[in-house]
Amino acid sequence: MKLIDTSRVPRKKWTAWHSPQALLCINTKMREIEKTRGLAFHKGWLNPSQVVENGEIAVSLLQTATQEIHNIQKRLRGIEGCLLKELSFAKSKPSPDATLKDIVQEQIEQIHLIAKETIFKERQLLNGKLGIAGKGRMTRVLTGSAYSQEKLNNPVRVELLRVATHSVLTGHQQLTDELVRQETQIALSENGTLVKYKIASNETVESLIEGLRALAIQNGLDLEVRLNDEGLLEVSHRQYGSPFVFSGRSQKTRILSKRSNSFHLCQLGENCLGKVNGRFVKSRGQLLLCEVQLDGLEGLSILWENEELGIDYLTLSHNAVAVPGGHFIRPSGLWIAIRSCDPNDLAQGVNNKSGFASLADVSPESWQSTYDTLYFVQLSLVELAESLSLLATRQTQFEEMAMRALEATDFGENQEPPRALDSESIALMATMLEQVFAPQNRR
Repeated sequence: MKLIDTSRVPRKKWTAWHSPQALLCINTKMREIEKTRGLAFHKGWLNPSQVVENGEIAVSLLQTATQEIHNIQKRLRGIEGCLLKELSFAKSKPSPDATLKDIVQEQIEQIHLIAKETIFKERQLLNGKLGIAGKGRMTRVLTGSAYSQEKLNNPVRVELLRVATHSVLTGHQQLTDELVRQETQIALSENGTLVKYKIASNETVESLIEGLRALAIQNGLDLEVRLNDEGLLEVSHRQYGSPFVFSGRSQKTRILSKRSNSFHLCQLGENCLGKVNGRFVKSRGQLLLCEVQLDGLEGLSILWENEELGIDYLTLSHNAVAVPGGHFIRPSGLWIAIRSCDPNDLAQGVNNKSGFASLADVSPESWQSTYDTLYFVQLSLVELAESLSLLATRQTQFEEMAMRALEATDFGENQEPPRALDSESIALMATMLEQVFAPQNRR
């Protein structure tokens, strides 16, 4: 590459495209250009110290938060394993093992400490101070991106036109003890897992319901089993919406299958339907998702908590970190916002028989509270997965910002039209910037 004398270069827009193998070298003198394997960098045109600072915030903050959320997930999966092991022996034991409560409470306390003590540059990341908060009479923000500060002054109008429902499979014969004993086996299949429940000679309607429920939990099926108001066996998915599919079979009777010894697919649930600020948005289960440009609200996931249709107004606030582009780079609009991972804020407002208000309240002191504890743990894992997905989106945005930074570091004479860069090239460019950001590489 030919080096150019920048003192003679008119200040106009230059375009250059780099090989992904190029390395970036930062000069400490304002008016010098240094060549490193084909890539020239001029500090006077692109404020590298600002890019370095932005990159440090973006990379280190994301990596710190992601790692600690993984640690929280690991602890929750440990709780889940203990609960499943205990529930697998539920029918033969009078009450849960007393040590189970201590195990759960110890892990919950550790999660609380992680949420409290995860700090980057004096900012607490996982206690909700860096996330999006939004609360209305019937709605709240479950997860969120961030957006311009002035948008916080305008209430967000949320309108629900259709409520979400569960996928459900209902039997075709009213249950009686005599009919249950005519059956030999009930099978349930969900998410690639098939479980079979063998009917005992002294089986009753009550023991069938409890046995199927314990079997589903023991094998990780996200299914609820109950006797409905019409006396029919009813199996429903715990999660709302159409993506959740399962099937079931009764071998000799029609207490579950439409035809005996034939798997019957559930009736799919429905996603909610609604508008945000007067425009239809995507939905998943009970969530309204602002995935496209919508009044600066991109990234919000709004949970409708009321069982009735209607209109609500959210009041939003946030304390997210802004990560703009460098000098002479179009501002990236990159914000990093992370919802609270404190147990008090996970699995809030979930209907349960034990009166738990959040993950922080769970206590497996009876079989019912053990079932409810497991449910709260599993819901918390779902919410944490949502947060990790949001951070992955921010990582992609940072990679795009890195690509723009690299493009702006060279002022050659090539003015060919832009060419598309694949995701691997973008990721590699981001990696190169990370190498430059590392303290040992600064000069």
